[in-house]
Amino acid sequence: MTTAGSVVPNETTVAASVRANALADRLEQGARALAAFAADLTDAQWQVRTPDGRKVGVIVHHVAFMY
Repeated sequence: MTTAGSVVPNETTVAASVRANALADRLEQGARALAAFAADLTDAQWQVRTPDGRKVGVIVHHVAFMY
């Protein structure tokens, strides 16, 4: 029996919650890895161009902005 406004978790909602938590953990791990990578870059390394022509600093900025 449920009361008004309460939600009883079922297999689908529990599985979705587990997946959401796993994704959140992975995103946080990626953000930490990017911060560690960027922290060790020299000024010259920030200016290096990647094969597509963008500077490393631009890519780091764009990825960091998404986190």
